Amino acid sequence: MSASLSVLAAALLAASLGSPLRASASASASASAEETVRLQGVLRRAGDRSPLAGVPVLVYPAAEGARVGEVRDPLPATEDPPWLRRGETDENGGFVVDDLPSGLLTIEVLAPDYARGRWIVDGAKASSSRRGLQLFLRRDDAARYRTVVVRRRARQRIAGPAPVERQLSREEIRTLPGSQGDPLRALQSLPGVARAPFGAGLLVLRGANPRQSLVYVGDHPVPFAFHLSGLSSVLPPGAIGELTFAPSNFAPAFGNASGGLISLSPRAGRRDGYHGEAFFDLGGVGGLAEGPVGKGTFLASVRRAHLDLPLRAFGALNPNSPIIYPTYYDYQAFYDRPLGRGRRLHVGFIGAGDSLSFMSSKPPGGDREAYFEPRLSFHRVDMAYRAKLGDTSVLLTPALRLDQNRVLFGESSPQEPPEPRRAIVSTLRAQIDHALTESLTLTLGADAEIGRQTGEVASESSNGPDLYGAAGTSNTTSLSHAYLGLYGEATYRRRGTTIAAGTRFSGFVAERIDAFAVDPRLRLRQEVGERWTLTAAIGTYTQPWIGQVQGFSRLFGVESQSATPVGQLVLPYQIRQNFDPSLYYRELAMRPLRALQASAGGSVRLAESVELEAHGFVRDLADPHRPSSYLTAGELAYGGEFILRKRLTRRIYGWVAYTLMWGLRDLMQSDGSVRYSESPYDQRHNLVAVLSARLPRGWQIGGRFRLSSGLPYTPVVAAMGSASEFYPLYGVPLSDRFPLFHQLDLRVDKRWVLRRTVVSAYLDVLNVYNQQNTEAYFYSVDFRRRVGGLSMPILPLFGVRVEI
Repeated sequence: MSASLSVLAAALLAASLGSPLRASASASASASAEETVRLQGVLRRAGDRSPLAGVPVLVYPAAEGARVGEVRDPLPATEDPPWLRRGETDENGGFVVDDLPSGLLTIEVLAPDYARGRWIVDGAKASSSRRGLQLFLRRDDAARYRTVVVRRRARQRIAGPAPVERQLSREEIRTLPGSQGDPLRALQSLPGVARAPFGAGLLVLRGANPRQSLVYVGDHPVPFAFHLSGLSSVLPPGAIGELTFAPSNFAPAFGNASGGLISLSPRAGRRDGYHGEAFFDLGGVGGLAEGPVGKGTFLASVRRAHLDLPLRAFGALNPNSPIIYPTYYDYQAFYDRPLGRGRRLHVGFIGAGDSLSFMSSKPPGGDREAYFEPRLSFHRVDMAYRAKLGDTSVLLTPALRLDQNRVLFGESSPQEPPEPRRAIVSTLRAQIDHALTESLTLTLGADAEIGRQTGEVASESSNGPDLYGAAGTSNTTSLSHAYLGLYGEATYRRRGTTIAAGTRFSGFVAERIDAFAVDPRLRLRQEVGERWTLTAAIGTYTQPWIGQVQGFSRLFGVESQSATPVGQLVLPYQIRQNFDPSLYYRELAMRPLRALQASAGGSVRLAESVELEAHGFVRDLADPHRPSSYLTAGELAYGGEFILRKRLTRRIYGWVAYTLMWGLRDLMQSDGSVRYSESPYDQRHNLVAVLSARLPRGWQIGGRFRLSSGLPYTPVVAAMGSASEFYPLYGVPLSDRFPLFHQLDLRVDKRWVLRRTVVSAYLDVLNVYNQQNTEAYFYSVDFRRRVGGLSMPILPLFGVRVEI
């Protein structure tokens, strides 16, 4: 529609100005008698310098008294010129207009979604320039949102016709209030994703433990998606082409997860020249560069945290204050190249590293106490070969990853650090998609993961791991594992009906333990008319679970029956999921978890860009091979999700999302019976409202409001001990809840579009009305009194990005 309007507008403009066919014979003869020149140049979008293709370029005589340069708005009315020449930009934005006089000329450009451009040039000087004219057209303030057109690598959909597969564009990720432009923080504002306490980097999808869901970057999973501090994810928004997630019922092509699946698709670099950006925000400082390399393209990005620098200075000046030092970095480098005949090659390097130091206050004449510093990192190289051969598509992608993690702890300073736990993990995926008929597609594939980890952990006492090393010694441990998956799926599409039926066969081996699983999966989708869509899915999902978990909660004083290193502090159970429990135990084991997932729902398109969705879901997790000391036999989560969404369009986007969920766990009783109690992830109500509007002159303003139930916790019901030392006695596990949480976040963005540069700045204000939400409880020394604390105060965050 916009293309037709542009052609019509150009034709009307040409008619109003006087076309070459209407030019008088005398004017033509006069023009031919003069010396003629040729104008050539390139038309680009102001700011990112993207070439504009298929745009009419009109040239006619300049008005009397005109001066060389760009004519700024408001544009004066154009009188009917004696003649007019017309050209059009090619795919690279280049244009050529011949047979022009050598005097002052007017170049005028009219393109949809852009402000009209007009330039006065000296024909003789412009034609003699070796580079030609470099013209930059500015977007209209009322223009439609548009992501820069870049080539994105082919990506397999993670859910096929699943009931839910939601996406966020780059524009939404970068401007979503309360997310600071981070992709996974933006994801936490969608239905089916629980609110994480303290704004932590936790992804609880439909009541599943964060470690039961997988995050893919490209075609392979990463060991952790958020940095330890939770301030940002490991992939910056500039390197992402698309974010997609399925909270449950994903395709048989993916396994080793019993929760949900998230896919971050890296984007290929641009071929229209060399570009880059530099950014500074709460998440860190870094930069990105991209451009052509031979027949291919590259994209490289690097980022480092900066908060540790002022915090260390603060700690040195205030030795009596406890302090936390978050330090992290991440990097990405991608190379993409077409090989011809429908074939493509991708090579990627990604990595991230973290350390999070906890230091208590420094007593007079002593040193800081309770030192605790987890460190972890990963580095990965992967390659993907894709080919489209008629009705058959082929994917072959190997990857090699090096993981490293360890924990340093000591009462005053790091003791002799144990050897870090290192793991070498190789993954492989091979897949063939073949269209048997116009309606039937068959997918066959295999994936594998082989790894070995070695290192040292603290010795274990009878009460659990000796976190502070006072009585323990380091012990060497190792674990090898191999996972193999074979899958097949047939997808039938005809007249609005989609049926995908498949099965995944999985084998798991870890040391002397092995397991085998068969997971059938079925997904249905039915379009009813032009507005309604109904969906349903059911299937089983098996995940290998490695590591001992019992006792790890002692670190935070949750579900413990004795004193804890943290003392009188009770935190939500979810916080402990930010750390890998296997770091603390020498004895590791693998056991399969198996979940039955089912979901059904529908959506209706209320307007051109407005949709209403409603889905119900259930997830029943069994843990039949749990250790005998475990009291939890399984988990059950069920509920519904609702979202009314205004998709990204001309000026506005937003949604209202509500998740109603019950999370339960099966507790084994002494007589062998099972009793249901609340799960640590039972966030009963979760309401999120988001609205963002684009204003004139590069301004954008938006807000996000969240209202959610408090998380369960284990209360302290009594205490015992002497005047110098008390020990808490805990009540029924997870029998109480933190209070209701609510918070309003506001964000303001401003863009300055220059000829060759775009400068963007934002102010993201969290907790605008300074609500004192209770995220933890502090108990008195004798545990008789408590106060709520660790609430995030009003927090203004500033960020800036410069793109060239």
